Amino acid sequence: MRSKPSKRVSLPKTARTSDAEEVARRKERARTAKYVIRNLQPTYPVFSNFEVLSDSGKTYEVEIRDLAWRQVFCNCVDFRINKLGTCKHVEAVVEYLKRRVSSEYDHAMESVSTRIDIVPGELPGSLSIERGAQQLPPLLKRLLSAEDSVNALNNDAFLRAAKAYEPQVRISLELRDALAREQAQRERLDLRRDYEESVRRGDAPPSETLVPLYPYQREGMLHLAFQERAVVADEFGLNRAAQAIGASLLLRRLNRAQHVLIITSASLIPLWETEIKEHADAPYLVVEGVAKRRMASYRLGSFFTVVRFEDAVADIEAINAILKPDVVILDEAQRIRDWHSPTAMRVKQLESRYGFVLTGMEFGESPDEIYSIMSFVDPTVLGPLFRFNRDYYIFDESQSVVGVQNLDKLREKVRSYFLRRSRIEVASQIPKRTERTYFVRLTKRQRELYARHETTGQSLLKAAKTGKVSEGHRENLMRAMGMLRMICASPAILGDKDKGSAKLQEIEAILRECLQQPLQKIILFSEWERMLQLVEDICVKLGIGFTWNKGALAGNQRRKEIERFNEDDTCRVLLSTDAVASGIQLKGAGVLINCDIPWSTEKLEQRIARVQSLDPNHPLSVIHLVAADTVEQKIFDRWTRSITKRGDQIETQSAVHSGKAGKKELGHMATALGLSDEEEPAALSDAQKAEAGRFLAEAQRKLKLARILKGEDFPEETAKALTDAFLMGGRAMAAEKGLPSPAFATQLVAEPYSKHLDRYALALWKWMKDPVQFLDSGMEAVAGFLKSSGWKDAR
Repeated sequence: MRSKPSKRVSLPKTARTSDAEEVARRKERARTAKYVIRNLQPTYPVFSNFEVLSDSGKTYEVEIRDLAWRQVFCNCVDFRINKLGTCKHVEAVVEYLKRRVSSEYDHAMESVSTRIDIVPGELPGSLSIERGAQQLPPLLKRLLSAEDSVNALNNDAFLRAAKAYEPQVRISLELRDALAREQAQRERLDLRRDYEESVRRGDAPPSETLVPLYPYQREGMLHLAFQERAVVADEFGLNRAAQAIGASLLLRRLNRAQHVLIITSASLIPLWETEIKEHADAPYLVVEGVAKRRMASYRLGSFFTVVRFEDAVADIEAINAILKPDVVILDEAQRIRDWHSPTAMRVKQLESRYGFVLTGMEFGESPDEIYSIMSFVDPTVLGPLFRFNRDYYIFDESQSVVGVQNLDKLREKVRSYFLRRSRIEVASQIPKRTERTYFVRLTKRQRELYARHETTGQSLLKAAKTGKVSEGHRENLMRAMGMLRMICASPAILGDKDKGSAKLQEIEAILRECLQQPLQKIILFSEWERMLQLVEDICVKLGIGFTWNKGALAGNQRRKEIERFNEDDTCRVLLSTDAVASGIQLKGAGVLINCDIPWSTEKLEQRIARVQSLDPNHPLSVIHLVAADTVEQKIFDRWTRSITKRGDQIETQSAVHSGKAGKKELGHMATALGLSDEEEPAALSDAQKAEAGRFLAEAQRKLKLARILKGEDFPEETAKALTDAFLMGGRAMAAEKGLPSPAFATQLVAEPYSKHLDRYALALWKWMKDPVQFLDSGMEAVAGFLKSSGWKDAR
């Protein structure tokens, strides 16, 4: 199959070399590099095994079985990949032999080894005798076939007997490497079979996470854990992180993992913290700060260690030497899609048995990106880059890429490593709406402007709190808050020449990922048209069809734009301001991106509800872009606290527009500007303490009842009693935290995916929907409430 490339591809000249040129390159490296070489079996000066210490500090082993026919082996990655029959370590040993034992080297070039080498046979799993089969002891000869090979059934017996005749009989390094890989594959299959059987017997839970995984997520968990090095390329919004966390916890149960390293972008670190808290009862640590502080964090050896890409790239050697991760999780793997980029080349130096790659990229469409990802997962699968390029790219006479070919062959080669599901495929398994929040850091220029305007806002607010506030003063306050929020989006909104914005970088990355799904449509909301114009520039850069929904458009033109978004498959993005967000009719939008967080939190929920209500059977992914440690994060936190049932109920209180700023509005501003702390919980009253004690006794009694009734039918009144125990748990939590009596209800029945909720809220939500079906979840949650409330005698 031949086709034009999906994008312009520019490959370095060294990526298009011939086999002869590649061999010459390795010989040149062997001559110029500094190696320390030691013969491990000095009895044999040439036909021996050699230890090669490279200038990088790594040690390799080279085996010489024949010089004239170049029957050699090295356990370095390059030898196993390149299929050239040599590497720089082999060439370095050959040069060493020429210099140090020149007469023996010359003799070896004209003769064969007197040793008997056992090497991999032609048939899978078989062994073969490379030379000297007739000189084998009778015990070993009896296990040979007519072709001087050993049947796989007799491998173990033959190898055990052969060890008695070492070093004359040598078990080849190549054979040891092949047997180790075969053994690892058998162990993976056996381990998965045993685990699945333990789940069927009830000895192990079907999901390792605190919140049960959906069926497709469990499939992803098993794929990662038992493939060892694998890729989950699910479409955006299907929570790849939960699958990787589940796989890590499963490996911990199986005693295969003690340390998991998660490498992600800075904006996604808070999201990973939330996912780990929700899904895992395991310690985690975020690595940040200067190098000395990061080194100290690695030494702590937490189960989950989360680090941003930039720090991981700088700390590769320390991570390998200090943390020694069993599992490495690469989130947003498009960061390594350019195989020759410094980030990609450094990340691939990480050492771990398990490697999980999470990406939204659809495999098989861009050969160079697939090659880069697979070179981290398993570099032996796709072979050397110079041969890979000849197989999958078409070059013209000037060696420029003019097309791609054999994509079906490429897809087949990597199929067992990649797992990809679309949201439409698993729509029946997932909620109608999922949300993700990216907390992005301001750029240096944004931070400078923000600090200047923040000082102005704080001064205005202090003056407002000392007396009566005029309409003009209030307008100045709101203007200052608006400027801070504009800076959070991009300084360009205020007319600044600097268009740099962390949000725009995230938007570009999200669009690249979302558009891997051919029919995916995306809506971006912003209060500011200028922000959407900057997004428009990204769409033009990426070649994405887009349309507008803004106040400057006449009614007829707006309808045409919306119709184009609904009907034209090439129009993938709708840029919409809040001014005209109401009354629009959209079809098939699967992703909604909030580029900013409105001051009126009602407006934020209305954006989501407007899109979600259009097609209740079509799942929607909502992405909030929030500037971390700014007024925007304070507004967002207030929004998450204010909602009772997200999607059904929204905050309806509007801003005060009288001549005097309302106390509540001033309070919101003070909180956003960091001038007031949140209300401290009141001390527990005797009545609250008594209520908590009553809950303890009642909940424990009903928890025992639930255990007795588990798996059996029981009357409706019993289910109601269990639900009552659940609600009493909420009252106890409210009492302990000093919250007003009805406050616990807002917290406990809120949409369960909010990062502010207790991790048992999902179980509560399910049980209140159906107390009978979700009895087990209810039992777990009641026990969890007891434990989290701090009662030492909780069972």
